[in-house]
Amino acid sequence: MNYCVKIFDHSGNCLNQIGSGQDWGQRRFECPYGVCVDLEDNVIVADYDTNRVSLFHQNGRFIRYLLTKAEKCNSPCGVAVGPCGHLVVTECNLDYNNIKVYKIYE
Repeated sequence: MNYCVKIFDHSGNCLNQIGSGQDWGQRRFECPYGVCVDLEDNVIVADYDTNRVSLFHQNGRFIRYLLTKAEKCNSPCGVAVGPCGHLVVTECNLDYNNIKVYKIYE
């Protein structure tokens, strides 16, 4: 519930933090659930409450939204990237559970 994602190295040292603060203007997430790293070491975050999957550079800089409510992304809770560039997203809430696969990388 601290509205952020922290990036650690293999030794457990905190390298960076994406999002922070209690004020809506400062935090980037409502409820980050799923996190993974793509083939270029970018960070992908599934934010359950905002219905978005976001892409960040490993230094924390926002790159773009990969999925939003407009792409029918609903309550994303898990993300993974396959070797061919497919993004796998799990969606879940009290009414349903889905697994969707998107081709987002060329």
